[in-house]
Amino acid sequence: MIRIAALLAVPLLINPTGHRELMYAGGPNVNDVDVYRASQNNPPPRRHITNSLDAPTGIAVDASGNVYVCNNAGQSVPGKGVYWTVTVYRRGGSTPFQTYVNGVFSPVDVAVAPNGTVYIANYSSAVTVYPPGSVNYYTTLPRPSGFAPIGVALDRRGHVFVSYVPRSGSGGAIYEYTGTQGKDLGIAFTASPHGLAVDSHGNLIVAVSSAPSS
Repeated sequence: MIRIAALLAVPLLINPTGHRELMYAGGPNVNDVDVYRASQNNPPPRRHITNSLDAPTGIAVDASGNVYVCNNAGQSVPGKGVYWTVTVYRRGGSTPFQTYVNGVFSPVDVAVAPNGTVYIANYSSAVTVYPPGSVNYYTTLPRPSGFAPIGVALDRRGHVFVSYVPRSGSGGAIYEYTGTQGKDLGIAFTASPHGLAVDSHGNLIVAVSSAPSS
């Protein structure tokens, strides 16, 4: 089943592991990820992550509680051009212990499979796939021509869902991948599908924005 939701104003992630549930909210304009107790109503943040952040967007938490944050603003290095990162923080930590650079181009979302495989949705290229424990990607998920990936999520079967928006205009599509074989789910959007999540019942939740996608 697919459920449609209003677009969240900030990147949000509720820790889906067996740990005490935490909610992570990214502030791209303030370079801050706030950490909240998910079981409380409108709680103050328990702590903040600010180290090595640069316009944090997509957030994911792996089975060990490590937090992955997409940094959507590129860093310019004289003589080497611009690079982007996805930084990884241990549960309770505020300094990254791992950084993804290889294959990262304008990252907007990230998802981690139970076995540790990492999927990074790069708006400027495609979804890059990293084997467990490696920061070097080994494959990409083919995308529809003229579209950019904007959200990524996984279900319990290991299927990958990717939301795509056109490089110009509104609308979009959602693809489901088994391995690297993808198929369009055929959902018609007049606005743009952005964030994705799969709940404990296998429902795919889609956050839809009415703002232009470019």
